[in-house]
Amino acid sequence: MDEIAKYEIILTSMFSEIDRARDWPLKILSFTSVIHFGVIIAIISSPKTEFLFVAKIVLTILFSILMLWTTYYFYRCHILYLNIRNAQRKFQLTIGIKEGETFPEGWLKFEPVGGLTRFWGWGYYAFIAISFWAALVVVIWFPVIKSSA
Repeated sequence: MDEIAKYEIILTSMFSEIDRARDWPLKILSFTSVIHFGVIIAIISSPKTEFLFVAKIVLTILFSILMLWTTYYFYRCHILYLNIRNAQRKFQLTIGIKEGETFPEGWLKFEPVGGLTRFWGWGYYAFIAISFWAALVVVIWFPVIKSSA
C-alpha cells in the first residue's frame, strides 16, 4: 500500500468520526424531543387522566435518566469531535499542509479539549433537552393545563 492510500484511509476514517460526532447529537435530540412532545400532548389531551403518585415518580425517574443520558451523550460527542479535529490537524501538519494554501486561517489551530471549548454548540442541545424534560415534569406533577374535550 502506497503512502497516498494510507493517508486517504486515515483521513476518510477521521471524516466519518467527525460526521458521527456532529450528526448523531441532532438525531438524538430530534428523537427525544418527539418522545417528550408525545407524552406531553398525551397528558394534556386527556382531560380526566390522573396519574397515581407512583406513576408520577416512575415517569419522572425514567425521563430524568433519559435527559441525563442525552446530555452526557452530547458532551461525549463534543469531546470526541474536539479530539478527532485535533488529530486531523496534527495529521495535516505532519503531511505538510499549511494554513492559507487550501484551508482558511485558523483551520490548523489546536483547540483545548474540554466541555467549555465551543460550549455553545453542545450546550444549546443540552439546554433544549433539559427544557423538554422540565416541561414534561411540570405537566406530570402540575396538571393545570388540560384540554376541555
